[in-house]
Amino acid sequence: TAEPATAEPATAEPATAGPLPEGATPLELARRLGLELGGKGRDYGLRAGELEHQAARSARAAPAWPEPVTPRLSLSWMPSGRSPLPPGKHHLYVFVHGFHGNALDLRGFRNQLALLLPDKSCARFLMSSSNEDFTATSSFEEMGENLANEVRAFLRSESLDQSAARVSFVCHSFGSIIARAALRKPQLEALL
Repeated sequence: TAEPATAEPATAEPATAGPLPEGATPLELARRLGLELGGKGRDYGLRAGELEHQAARSARAAPAWPEPVTPRLSLSWMPSGRSPLPPGKHHLYVFVHGFHGNALDLRGFRNQLALLLPDKSCARFLMSSSNEDFTATSSFEEMGENLANEVRAFLRSESLDQSAARVSFVCHSFGSIIARAALRKPQLEALL
């Protein structure tokens, strides 16, 4: 009687180096990677000690990585070494989208800014949505008025009327023109 064929266990080192020949089978690839095939040829797993052996071999070949550096945000108006705002004051960041945009367009930038700000407790964020439906049909004066009203309403709703020490507009493209139009409105005069 003939014995059923079984896969031979791989050696500790890969059998050969270099690229696999064209049409290589999964069994040849497993042997090349130093993997042991289970009894029925289905369980691909590393033999005992092989994982440590491969890790040690990789550590010898890998270049040394520098120590990770914690990112810091430094803006021109931030004094170094202390909080940029007096206690109890807030900094409002107003994000204004571009042409045919929406309030979510700048959320990635807002999220990164929120993570990197040194004094997160002072920051407040407004993602402008007042002109989402009007960027193609309204004048800059109208959109500036809408944005100014939205900023004013946000300041009131968040009780920031007296505590907003700084307001920054973060705009994309067309949004910067809208923000400039809003800054000329009497609703925002107290913020200038």
